Amino acid sequence: MVAVFRKNGAPEPVIWLEEHGVDFTAVLAAVGAVLVIALAHGWGGRLPRWCLLVPASVGAGFFVPYGVLTGVIALIGDDANDGPSLTPWIVVAGVLAFCGVGGALGASAWSYRRQAAS
Repeated sequence: MVAVFRKNGAPEPVIWLEEHGVDFTAVLAAVGAVLVIALAHGWGGRLPRWCLLVPASVGAGFFVPYGVLTGVIALIGDDANDGPSLTPWIVVAGVLAFCGVGGALGASAWSYRRQAAS
């Protein structure tokens, strides 16, 4: 995968993570999960609102389309892909995970905004 990432022009931090056995999408999902927890629990209120709402909104706008696009590409196929193909259960898990985290981020950010406005 490192060679594919290099060929496709991936950023060096992403390549570094991959070289060390860490998938960058797992790191993004972990950050998203921490954001959801911060938005849902009281300790998140200690941070400035924008520190939570901006990344949560950006994350929701990234994760859901990424999950949907992953599912669409898996269904229609990717002729340009010369790397390893994904097994169906990985596609299902990925779509559910990304759409789930994105949906949770969006719902948490919306609720946090409404709660702060009250």
